Amino acid sequence: MNTYTVIDKNEMCVDFTNINARLPHEISLEYVIIEKTLLFSIQFNYQKKLFEYFATSKCNISTIIDRFIRDNDIKLSSKNGYLCFFDEHGKTIENGTIADLINQSDLSDKKIISITVNEEDNQTSMLCEITLRSKQNNEHSSLFYPNTQWKQIDQWLKHFNQFIDAPINDYAYLHKELKTIIDENRPISFIIGEPTKSIIIDGINRDATIQVTFSYETNCVSLYVLKSMRICYILNNERLLRELCLIDISSNDCVLVLGEVNEKFLSQNDIRQPISNYFLSEDQPIHFRISIAVQIVKYDDEEPIQILLSNRSVTMEHVFQLTKASIDIYKYLASNYTKKIVDFSEKLSNLRDTKFILVKEHETCIVTIEKSKANQLIDVDDVANESYYQRFTIFATIGDIYRENKIDIDHQHLLYSEDFVPSIQTKVLSFSSVSPIRFTLIDGNLPVTVVVINNENQQSITFNCSVTITVKRLSFIACQLFGLNSNYYRLKQSDYDLDDDTVSLEDIDSTMTQIELQLISIASINSSIKYGNQTIVLPCSCDTSTATIIDETLQKLYLPQESHHMYELTALVDDGIPIEEVMSIEDIYALFPSRPTMIPFELTKKS
Repeated sequence: MNTYTVIDKNEMCVDFTNINARLPHEISLEYVIIEKTLLFSIQFNYQKKLFEYFATSKCNISTIIDRFIRDNDIKLSSKNGYLCFFDEHGKTIENGTIADLINQSDLSDKKIISITVNEEDNQTSMLCEITLRSKQNNEHSSLFYPNTQWKQIDQWLKHFNQFIDAPINDYAYLHKELKTIIDENRPISFIIGEPTKSIIIDGINRDATIQVTFSYETNCVSLYVLKSMRICYILNNERLLRELCLIDISSNDCVLVLGEVNEKFLSQNDIRQPISNYFLSEDQPIHFRISIAVQIVKYDDEEPIQILLSNRSVTMEHVFQLTKASIDIYKYLASNYTKKIVDFSEKLSNLRDTKFILVKEHETCIVTIEKSKANQLIDVDDVANESYYQRFTIFATIGDIYRENKIDIDHQHLLYSEDFVPSIQTKVLSFSSVSPIRFTLIDGNLPVTVVVINNENQQSITFNCSVTITVKRLSFIACQLFGLNSNYYRLKQSDYDLDDDTVSLEDIDSTMTQIELQLISIASINSSIKYGNQTIVLPCSCDTSTATIIDETLQKLYLPQESHHMYELTALVDDGIPIEEVMSIEDIYALFPSRPTMIPFELTKKS
């Protein structure tokens, strides 16, 4: 009895000796006695339970599946449900015989066929089709469960050696589009982007790959890559950056350090080299540590400072200290994105920037935005409390303020001085003569768009205002935005001088929505001031004092007015004659008998 058994006409074992065994629903009129060694164990794994049947290699798969369903009275949980049967490789089982499963089984010598049963929903579930294609374009397609791992696919492929040209013992799988080696422990679904999009995977010799490890902070990722692959390509792998929690950092801001101990920083040329260049031995895997490169620039020095950080949990005060800048000169760090001064207690990890500006005190200004009580953007109840104010660099634009405060420019605008809205290109520098710079947030915009062109250099500024604004006020606004002395300029419209200061835009055209004006100089004398390799031209009059020229020149050079006493003006006549601050242009003309309309000076620091 231990040697032989009974099978029915379907080649399935019938155990008449076991009173607990279920008999087939259809009783066969004919049975055959065979040796038990001819039987295979068919094991169904369903809902964490194991259901075992025995059959010969000639048994049809559909027959034994039907027996499994009938015996266990399996009911689907929904009308959209269906049962899916997968082999040990995660491949769907198609109709055939047990012999067909044996030919593709890794456990054929143990005479065990393992079948996984899942209930799927035809509205939400999916299967993955894998097509095996040879160089001769021979194809074989099969459906797989999405959670099937690539090491299972690898085992499945080993049963197709006759189908593959020059089969090898150990495959690696290359995602052709992403140029990455797929981790064998990953499921098929891990590499799927759009469900309907085909993905090409190349099976390559694993000897052509190499393992490399990247680490950042406490995160560490090991992966296999092609030996010929350049390091910079690997760094552009979005999945790698996501696993290292670097998805919000550009790969251009990452600096690689080779090894776990030695501080060998890789240059831009280094990371363009193949990864194999850094392979030492099998005992020494390649390990790159990633540091974040923080770039810091100065307004008065274009040479950037680069600081490398192994993590972003440091405070901005620590970053400032690492610049080794003189605290007597530089006081703040500003975001390169919005030009707002960052709080020293803020952590770098909370900021979207890796680029900052080292700023002096006089290169900053305080901005406050007010609104009606119901919709106040920034609380200004306590105007004495500076924490309600924002500090920006003077080189910030109005657009930077919009960006920092997340103002929707399509629906809201910043009103200055209660009568005009500067364009987003306008620099905050134009308003820095007062502190704080007060804006009011308004819904919509003012109706008239004004464009003013400076006839001296053809530069233009734009702002919005109401039709009731006067020519005098327009001229003052234009000079303020250009950084000019309004005493020496006048507005024109086409060929007509607007010399009546009381005229409003409404008087010119009450229906206007846009107007273009020219700003012309009415000065008969100009001073040309040389400072280093820069030259500043200022309009003046016979009454203009040397002190005024120095003040206006410092303003043009973005130098603090507090340093006025450190400078002196020299008239460029003969070998240069120092000019006293109380002297006027009329006094200086004594040095220039020809009374030129352009008087040359040089501004220098006092000895």
